[in-house]
Amino acid sequence: MSPADWWRRLRKPLPDWWPQAARLDGRALAGDRWVVLDTETSGLSPWRDRLLSLAAVSIEAGSLPVAGQWYATLDNAGAGGVGDSVLIHRLTPGLLAGGMSLAEGVETLARFVGDAPVLAFHHGHDRDFLRTALNRAGHPMLPWRWWEAADVLRLAWPDAPAELATLDDWLCWQRVPVDERHHAR
Repeated sequence: MSPADWWRRLRKPLPDWWPQAARLDGRALAGDRWVVLDTETSGLSPWRDRLLSLAAVSIEAGSLPVAGQWYATLDNAGAGGVGDSVLIHRLTPGLLAGGMSLAEGVETLARFVGDAPVLAFHHGHDRDFLRTALNRAGHPMLPWRWWEAADVLRLAWPDAPAELATLDDWLCWQRVPVDERHHAR
């Protein structure tokens, strides 16, 4: 991309659905709305691989409202390089062919998250894939505040065992049963 193309993209007006920067003020964080975000991807390289699905769950005032969930499989029917990752994520070719377009997925996710801070395990991976997807759709990165979920859990439970590294580790330690999962987990 040439410098002129970058300049045009920087000057491009943002769409009406674009969220404001995440608010962080003097209120107790437990009373705020947070969004836990996860992505499923076809690999580990945001420049070579693709987003397959996105999932988000809101935490509001310390609870998980039933209506506070959002999920989308993205249409990757014509994309090469999806490979064996579909077996890991349980995403069939039919699901991938019938999913949302990348632009629609990013827009509806942005509307769902709004100005809430975003929590994710290994958030750099999710953030980099979203940044690349937004770039492909002609947008800059969303103005979200990202927090590493493992760091927030360590703040909440400082005496937790050091070997707790994944969401499954934390759920097991807290004895939280997992009956069903999104594809993006």
